Amino acid sequence: MSDRNVTAALARFSAETCFEELPAASIHEAKRLLLDSIGCALAGLSSAKGRLALRLAHRLGGPAESVVWGAHGKVSTTNAAFANGELINALDWDAGGVPPGHSTPCILPACFALAEAAGTPGQDLLTAIILGHEISGRLGGVLTALEEWPADSALAQLPPVHGYSLHAIGAAAAAARILGLDSRRTAWAFGIGAYFAPVPAMVKWYKTVPAAMTKYGSTGWIAQAGVTAALLAQSGYTGDATALDGEYAFWRFSASAREKWQPEKLLDGLGREWFLGQPYSIFYKHYPFCGLCHAEMDDFLEIVRTRQLRPEEIDSIRILCDPLIEQPIWVTTDIGTHVDAQFSVPFAFAVAAHGIRIGAEWQDESLLHDERIRAFMPRVTVGTHPAGLHRIEVHARGQCYKAEHGARMPAMNDAQLLAKFEQNAASRLRAPAVDRLRRLILELETLPDLAELSACLET
Repeated sequence: MSDRNVTAALARFSAETCFEELPAASIHEAKRLLLDSIGCALAGLSSAKGRLALRLAHRLGGPAESVVWGAHGKVSTTNAAFANGELINALDWDAGGVPPGHSTPCILPACFALAEAAGTPGQDLLTAIILGHEISGRLGGVLTALEEWPADSALAQLPPVHGYSLHAIGAAAAAARILGLDSRRTAWAFGIGAYFAPVPAMVKWYKTVPAAMTKYGSTGWIAQAGVTAALLAQSGYTGDATALDGEYAFWRFSASAREKWQPEKLLDGLGREWFLGQPYSIFYKHYPFCGLCHAEMDDFLEIVRTRQLRPEEIDSIRILCDPLIEQPIWVTTDIGTHVDAQFSVPFAFAVAAHGIRIGAEWQDESLLHDERIRAFMPRVTVGTHPAGLHRIEVHARGQCYKAEHGARMPAMNDAQLLAKFEQNAASRLRAPAVDRLRRLILELETLPDLAELSACLET
């Protein structure tokens, strides 16, 4: 067990790292994340989850400090962070990461809301985004590696106590950076964020149908917690400045560890190796549903395209991949809400088979009860690949069309990401605003504040 105060070391790093010290690759990735997240949030306004979050933010109101993206009028920073966090994740089309999962909708709204209210320069927002992801990425890399399970276990991929609660610390780090807190108060913000962190209930979530709108954890609440933690620390409200240290540190209530907690690993390569900008640290989704089998969706659509298959010609689809795919949340055909739809593998492949345009339309209310989709879903079955590979078999016209490969994360180049952003942003904004918004994000480090960018997002 390390006797070094890791919380203080990470807080000092977060408070004192300058924009000039950040790698160009990390800065570029932060802009990509902002583009993708704003686009996903604007598209998320079409969802029930997104509309409910917007309604609550406006009901709670507060001082007119920050905008809810794609809506009219401003609310308090905490309420804007909540609503934007929920909107980014509403369709589950937002960026994912390895190992900490959906960190961005927790971190980015927290620092954006405060930066908008404070008149913060664009380069400071980029710095906060990068540092928040760095803290979450390091925590996720340690906490998700703690549990050792038998190789043949159906739960080999995740320990029984697992979730995204750790992002409350990353959100607090990003928010504290925007507020310019010194290392002492940043450590308090870490501690407050750790105590605000929700229960890591991912395993309960994926075993429970129908799916709740909280999903694997409310990203909006975690973003709001990050803002609140930083504001409290700024005011002098003390937090546990050793939240990541000692035998009863954060890992005790956020992971079911069988091996010894090694907090010093959090500091390995600190300031030299960066989470954002590394290959496969972040992946962007081409499809608005859970990323567990996006590669199989690529293969399926290619088979449909090259063979020109009509839905009535497809007898069955069999998908074999990660053991998690056999858990209730991914196999359900009882689709009641758009949240059920964004995780159900049978639903996603039924929608794709019918040629529905890839976008928020995949979770449209009309599709949830479409008899064509409901009739097709039983043709889609899933299972665990015995060799740990990914495989799809499409039976149609008396033939079996197959594709098999190793695990791979979705890849999205800049042109593809921009096209996705423009499609999503156009669902809420006029073309001139979309063009201006894209330009401002790509030139973010030159902006004296976020006023013009925020004006594009207020309808």
